[in-house]
Amino acid sequence: MLVCLFKDVAAQCGVSRAAIHQRVQHLIENGVITGSGFDVNPKSLGYTTCTYVGLNLERGSMYKKVVEQISAIPEVVECHFTTGPYTILVKLYAKDNEQLMDLLNNQLQGISGVVSTETLISLEQSIKREIPTLEDLLLMVIMINRAFIKSIRMQYNLQSHLDKVYAIFPESKS
Repeated sequence: MLVCLFKDVAAQCGVSRAAIHQRVQHLIENGVITGSGFDVNPKSLGYTTCTYVGLNLERGSMYKKVVEQISAIPEVVECHFTTGPYTILVKLYAKDNEQLMDLLNNQLQGISGVVSTETLISLEQSIKREIPTLEDLLLMVIMINRAFIKSIRMQYNLQSHLDKVYAIFPESKS
């Protein structure tokens, strides 16, 4: 999938796929890009209920031990140490209300140190995105590419290639 993305960006910028790959690799090495993958629709796997559960602990210092136990519950997809009314906020998926009740009563509330929980069921996910957005990431690649092209232009006078990039990405022109 990324190979297609590299190919498309490289074609639009008039550089090789390897050049784009190197720039993206640089973003990975600098921690800007931390991973890639596929989004799986939980409903397609039978998980129809998305739930957020706030957990309160006896002591905040118990956080790491509680998280170790939470990580053993495969339906939990996110876990956050938070400020505010909860010590921990988890996001989980359940196939139905019966499974949700089991997750709450027998698994989460059974963890040593958990003194109370509050459950919020998501009715609809209205926004889902990562930071940075794909458009932002491509813009970063283009900006890195712009600097690269300018340096080449100075050395080899490749004005025609630069004109192609500016025609496709006018925002990259300085």
